[in-house]
Amino acid sequence: MQVTCLEMEKARRGVERAAALVRVRDIDSRLTEIDREREAILLKLAASGALDPSSVPESSPASPSAASGGFRIQY
Repeated sequence: MQVTCLEMEKARRGVERAAALVRVRDIDSRLTEIDREREAILLKLAASGALDPSSVPESSPASPSAASGGFRIQY
């Protein structure tokens, strides 16, 4: 009986783990998409003259350490 319970728990945890991995992959994808959208907006602003072109970053890849550091706004 105990072995059966352990096997059932293991199966449930496997399903939970798979769902969590999918969620993390989706979050990472969205973070990358946000960086691309932000860069596109900054480039549009720079092209229209509303923003100093030197303040537009070349590229800002999302890194886990930067993402976990909290919400920061650069001016």
